[in-house]
Amino acid sequence: MKKNNKSEVKRFSAGRKVEVVLRVLKGESLDGVSREIGQPASRISEWRDDFLRAGEASMKVREPDMHDEEIRKLKETIGGLTVALEVTREGVRKWKAGLPFVPGRWQS
Repeated sequence: MKKNNKSEVKRFSAGRKVEVVLRVLKGESLDGVSREIGQPASRISEWRDDFLRAGEASMKVREPDMHDEEIRKLKETIGGLTVALEVTREGVRKWKAGLPFVPGRWQS
């Protein structure tokens, strides 16, 4: 990477930042890496902190288990029953009001 003037900002891709952070986490000197890549140590420290926070957040994600599929199916069933109940209520409302009710229009 070419050395920029002080007024120019060096941009690093996410992958390059990860490489830099891993070097520091593996024990390379923060100051040495900072000098080598031309970035302030404070910026590399921010990258490291962001990297570690993201790693921690990813560990908090619960892995799906066999109950998740059952819950999904039950929610789907409840949704279908809710729609059927609303159609029935609408039919009863129309029947009580003496209005025509065409059940076929409500079926999918």
